[in-house]
Amino acid sequence: MNRQIHSLAKRMPNILSAIQCDREVVLLDELNDACPFNRFLTLIGDNFRSSHHNEYAARAIRNYLQPVEVHQANINLLVNELRATKTLRIGVHIRQGDFSDFSGGTFLRSPLDYEKIMKDVIALFTRHHVRFLICSDESSDHKLFKQFDYRTGTGHLVEDLYTLAATDYLIRSPGSTFSKWASFYGETPLYCVDDATQRPSIDDFQIALSSDC
Repeated sequence: MNRQIHSLAKRMPNILSAIQCDREVVLLDELNDACPFNRFLTLIGDNFRSSHHNEYAARAIRNYLQPVEVHQANINLLVNELRATKTLRIGVHIRQGDFSDFSGGTFLRSPLDYEKIMKDVIALFTRHHVRFLICSDESSDHKLFKQFDYRTGTGHLVEDLYTLAATDYLIRSPGSTFSKWASFYGETPLYCVDDATQRPSIDDFQIALSSDC
């Protein structure tokens, strides 16, 4: 199909333009000068980005992909439990199971790593009482976490995902799109535990809006 599109573009240069992107990110906002508006433009690949359309598309996606009532009710119960006066809700996504051998364990972080980051986060937000929401694909009732004020997710994939989205800040496992979606959906600043020896700053928390975050 790609060859056919390129062939058509060569045969009809005044009507059709084709741009292929396999690796580097291409911003659609920068293509206006290269592609006149009187031509049909065909995009081939998945690395095209458009900041102009991000807000509109994100709003439509959030409105459409809402949990069904039974799951939303459970989400609301846990979110209400997390809320308290002057309490900062920090979601922690600990992905363990499949990461133990995926890509040679590159993305796996230990409970000790998360304990250290959670302590760092408490030190970062000294003006608030921090309450954590811990969601994991394995048991998160770990002795290391007894020192924290925390709740655990219901264990249901959808409910954990959208409850994480309702927190004030997120901490995520590297390489996982699960908590990136929660950040996108809830517009929640996200910190990735790339290097557990580094202390996060407030500027390290960024809302996930693209594959680059």
